Amino acid sequence: SYSFCTLLPFICNMPAVKKRVKRKQPPEREVLSEAMEELYKSQEVDDEEVIRHLKKCLSICDKAKGDFKGDNELPPVHILKSAAYNLCGEHYMDKAMQEAGQLIMTGDDLQNAKDAFLQSLKCFNNTSAQLSLAGLARDSNNIKEAIHYYRQCLVQPPLTEIDSSWEWVDQFVSEPFSRGNLISRYQLLLLTHLIPSSSHKSLNLLTKAELADTLSIFGIKFSISSKIWQLNTQSKATLRKQADLPKAGDRIQLQKLLTSKTLDSLCTTLSPGSCYWNETGYSGRGYFSWVYSPEKQPSILIEDLIKNVVIKNSGLPEGAVKCTEWWTHTRLPGRDIGHQLHFDTEEKTLEETGEIIHPLLSCVLYIAGTETGGNTIVINQGTDPKDVADSHKAEGWMSHPEDGSVLYFPGNLLHGVLPSPINENTTPGGDGMRQRLTILVALWDRPQSAFAQRANQTVGPQAELPTTSNWVVDMKKSYKSMTTPVQCLNPIPLPVTHIDRAWDEHPTPSSHEQIPKSIDQRFFAVDLDFRQVLIDDHLNCDEEMEEDEECSESTS
Repeated sequence: SYSFCTLLPFICNMPAVKKRVKRKQPPEREVLSEAMEELYKSQEVDDEEVIRHLKKCLSICDKAKGDFKGDNELPPVHILKSAAYNLCGEHYMDKAMQEAGQLIMTGDDLQNAKDAFLQSLKCFNNTSAQLSLAGLARDSNNIKEAIHYYRQCLVQPPLTEIDSSWEWVDQFVSEPFSRGNLISRYQLLLLTHLIPSSSHKSLNLLTKAELADTLSIFGIKFSISSKIWQLNTQSKATLRKQADLPKAGDRIQLQKLLTSKTLDSLCTTLSPGSCYWNETGYSGRGYFSWVYSPEKQPSILIEDLIKNVVIKNSGLPEGAVKCTEWWTHTRLPGRDIGHQLHFDTEEKTLEETGEIIHPLLSCVLYIAGTETGGNTIVINQGTDPKDVADSHKAEGWMSHPEDGSVLYFPGNLLHGVLPSPINENTTPGGDGMRQRLTILVALWDRPQSAFAQRANQTVGPQAELPTTSNWVVDMKKSYKSMTTPVQCLNPIPLPVTHIDRAWDEHPTPSSHEQIPKSIDQRFFAVDLDFRQVLIDDHLNCDEEMEEDEECSESTS
């Protein structure tokens, strides 16, 4: 009964019904987005498929012009181009690393990676590309250039959040950009502690104010003591002169035991180019080890050393060792970035029963590269809950080994390796410098059958030697060809530096960002409850594995 004119004022004041219309993308963005999605899905396929999609993305990038504004679905085209070039660089760098194995990266793939990262930066200040270039500069010992790129990451404004339905946007754009600031800040924090303070200003490292800000941003209340960092910058020869020899009965013992003949043999079978590193997937795999019962006859040189050198000189009663576990680590000069603080434990037992068990003794056999490699530190902190309250008062030790020496310490103590000191005059891998090569041995007071049982695996924690693997065949042949039994030197004690306080304490911040887990070596800590860290790492390992492949490395 109302006329249209009567209703018109009401109709005009009613809220409009909004229809969501998807804005048409500029052609370059639409095509590039589809190509990036294909690239994202091809990551799990094979190298040829990845290369094909990379080339397609880069071809589109070359043709794309303009700086279109982004929206809720996609970032602007210059950021898309930057992400595509950065992915290309990462692919070439992966190829260079695979070809190099444990050797210094060289060749066309490395140069192609650098060129792609630089092209990425021409499009946009891509923090992921900056971090990669910083890492490559540090690998080649170009510290000034590395610091330059880390500094660039610090001033990069955060990327506007993109709520996109495209799956690749988070992995290729949002996540790499968001973590760049934190990673670069942590790396600058570490470099500030690895380089003598006299060089800080010339290298543009963190000032005292920036250092305090960084500690506050990460919520760091404790850090490895300044005395330890200062000792770490000195040469091994200087440290040996200043340190004292361990006394009989001391908890930490360092002895020269291995002959030059034994060292030469180990350096051959575990050389950077040997098949051991490639066949075990050392560079990209988490923690793995090999089990050996001293009741059995040795089948390779390392087992012989464990039975007839390591155990016999351990000071343990005869028959106390029921089972042993060994693994290896190698780092090249310039790439020795240390090893996170951790406890040696039997992880499977912890994961299944919640029980924390440690070896009787943990042992480090220093095979090569001790003069330029990082320093091992041991801290008097265990996993007994009553020890946690006094952790900030814990004493520590730093070993100053020679090639052929063996470090013994109680298996329940916190330990790790500091990054090697920075020396700008060093050429990585040059001047006859050798890889830092160590063999780690855990001496257990229970047989392997007493541990939680694992599924059969070729490579993994406490695995049996894979008898058909080329590296095992080679080691067995080498051992059988030895004409004389393995011998050791009369034990020669070597100096160890004792540190009264292993930790410095800082003012408690009100809030903090988390140090990215993949680079957290635990030299800087929010608290010192490493027992809880151990439990969290392993009891939550299954949930976190998809997010962080570093989960199993905390005990290596």
